[in-house]
Amino acid sequence: AGRCYTRPMPRFDAIFSDHCVLQRDAPIPVRGTGPEGADVVVRFAGQAVRATVQDGRWSAMLAPVPAGGPHALSVGRADAPAACVLTDVLVGEVFLAGGQSNMLFLLKDTEGFAEAAAAADAPMIRYYDVPHLPYEGAAWYEQREEFTFDAWKVCAPGTVGSFSAVAYHFARRVQAALGVPVGIVGCNQGGTSASCWMPEEDLASDPALRVYLDEYHGAIEAQGGLAASERYYDVFRRKMQDFREGRADGAPWEPPIGPRSFLRPCGLYGTMFRRVAPFAFRAVLWYQGESDVHHPDLYRALFERMIVRWRTDLGSPALPFLFVQLASYADGKPDGEAWALLREAQARVAAEVPDAWMALALDAGTSNELHPRCKEPVGDRLARVALRRLFGRDVEDSGPVPEAASAADGGRGVALRFAHCAGGLSVRGDDGKPSAATAATPVAGFAVRRADGSVAAVPARASGNQVVADLSDVPDAVELRYGFTNAFDPVLCNAEGLPAAPFRIPLPPPRG
Repeated sequence: AGRCYTRPMPRFDAIFSDHCVLQRDAPIPVRGTGPEGADVVVRFAGQAVRATVQDGRWSAMLAPVPAGGPHALSVGRADAPAACVLTDVLVGEVFLAGGQSNMLFLLKDTEGFAEAAAAADAPMIRYYDVPHLPYEGAAWYEQREEFTFDAWKVCAPGTVGSFSAVAYHFARRVQAALGVPVGIVGCNQGGTSASCWMPEEDLASDPALRVYLDEYHGAIEAQGGLAASERYYDVFRRKMQDFREGRADGAPWEPPIGPRSFLRPCGLYGTMFRRVAPFAFRAVLWYQGESDVHHPDLYRALFERMIVRWRTDLGSPALPFLFVQLASYADGKPDGEAWALLREAQARVAAEVPDAWMALALDAGTSNELHPRCKEPVGDRLARVALRRLFGRDVEDSGPVPEAASAADGGRGVALRFAHCAGGLSVRGDDGKPSAATAATPVAGFAVRRADGSVAAVPARASGNQVVADLSDVPDAVELRYGFTNAFDPVLCNAEGLPAAPFRIPLPPPRG
């Protein structure tokens, strides 16, 4: 174990501990606390970097180091032996896993956990979980989900159950492909809007995004004001303490809205994310959006603003964001469009924001389960994106994407040509297995919107890299859609089994 003395000796912030993984081939920011005015020296991999403690804190920048280890990382006064020595520090690829409950979802709660754990003797994979602190000064029993301590965990059968399932499956594939250490920093919380993960000024300065603050303050007033919020929170706190200390069987889920709620806008930005920054990452992994379907029209702007903020705070203006498009979920209205609109907003972020890429998960969900228990496909899809976009590997990371539309069947239909389908399109059968579309194979899921706003399903057939939708029965169609509903079981995919994402495209206005 590493050796660290208590204050007033210099020490590292909690994210730097034994077994941590630091980003390879990039400047490495390190930081911590110490006695005011002290000159300190950080030593790592043959480097000795000096810093001075100001306002109780110090920071230093280490030069890039290639993948490898284990190393020792130490800090101490310039005129004394190292006061804090961390051991078993590796250098490799490091990713920040952010979002809400589907990113938080623990491996121990997934399908196939026993088999995954048995194969999890993987010391080159390490995991750090940022404690879920709802507000500054909260007691340990007020923290949500699993209470975690500030320490890196080495992947092993006995530890992997507390890893994010999506992040673990991602790390497993990336580490196997690259052969270098992989570190994951989990910074996520169930039920959270993207607005929870950004500072108040980012919302207040945007007239459209101010609605998140206005709704929050309106909810406090409807609850009876801040004084009432504090009273309600005291009740919540006692119930949570009874649960954590074994006097109650269940934990209260949602605290009353107010300054102590982990669901408030801008809260976890300060209590969780800012404990991470600055830190050197290869990329951010993001799985979130379920708690923002009530404002799908605002999500693109909200998410883009959050990306800019995280990139700024992490000191990397082009830091890649690899994010998951929401899976299928009925949300009580399987034919509704709120989730489809949110997925469309996510697709626009991928199309518009440089170095932001989207992994597909539509087929990884079920219509009646917000938290699908099979997370391996999602981790695999994110790993595909990383291997292709970040490391230049020859792997497919996308399902079929429409790239051109033209009239077909004498103007009675629309032909869509697809990219990302080398060897042609495939269609999943009733057994869930894809088969090559070679003879005008029927494809379910296509529909049109008429001029009056109504929606009707239309037949479609796939051959090669093309789908032809038959519009002969809907001459007033103004928009062609695929999978544009809350819940949808996709059948159109490529030879890799990756599904086409939902889409809608405008059609020429009807004549006559």
